Amino acid sequence: MKLVFICIRPIYSLRVFGEQLKEIDIFKHQLVPKHEILDDAQKAELLKKYGIILRQLPRMLDTDPVIKQLNGKAGDVVKITRESATAGQAEYYRLVIKG
Repeated sequence: MKLVFICIRPIYSLRVFGEQLKEIDIFKHQLVPKHEILDDAQKAELLKKYGIILRQLPRMLDTDPVIKQLNGKAGDVVKITRESATAGQAEYYRLVIKG
């Protein structure tokens, strides 16, 4: 039996570094939902509402471009509001962790 490995490389690649990232407003893109960082009172209310502790939330890295643009840091909780064809608007929450 002969194994064949095929490597497919993308024709175009776009990488944005450092200062260039600040020039691009990714929130203007139609596929990026609304993100907002919750304050301490909102965070406490969220945890109480669902009866959970902070580490039970899904996570996202502080290196995520959205978090960088929001000036988020580890420990922040981000509320993501997405448009849904079936539910109208759906809210998701993520804990920012060190990446």
